[in-house]
Amino acid sequence: MNAEFSSCAVSPLRGALRLLLGATLACISSATPAQIYECIDANGKFEFTQKCAPGTVRQREVAKTGGGNSDAASQPRISYQEQEHAFRQRQFEREAKERKELAATETAAKQCNSARVHLVSIENARRVKGGNDPKTGEARYLDDNERAAATQKARDTVSANCK
Repeated sequence: MNAEFSSCAVSPLRGALRLLLGATLACISSATPAQIYECIDANGKFEFTQKCAPGTVRQREVAKTGGGNSDAASQPRISYQEQEHAFRQRQFEREAKERKELAATETAAKQCNSARVHLVSIENARRVKGGNDPKTGEARYLDDNERAAATQKARDTVSANCK
């Protein structure tokens, strides 16, 4: 009867020990350096280790490497092919963005150069042609006020395009 009593007393202890060890494992950081196993030897002794000893009757993985104990919190594992594809996609997108930025820079440089050439031509020319007269079809030249307005407009264009 005494042996029967002791086995009943040990059973709740064993359950409490398992609960305590499980709670301890739940508190371990999500950056666990190795896998943790629950090992049961031939005598029925529970042990939590990174590697089960020889003669272990049963083992169960409790925590995985680098993951927390919660499956919902862990990221899904993706294959190396998917990682490679994602890397190539990011690389392609980065290169496309760089090409687009380079094209925009070149376009801005061309516009700046064109605006500067136009400003120099207005400032250095003796007479500035303002188009053709619609009635006679002859060339029309800008007077002093129109030339000053055209020069100011060209300067504004240069300042807007050459930053």
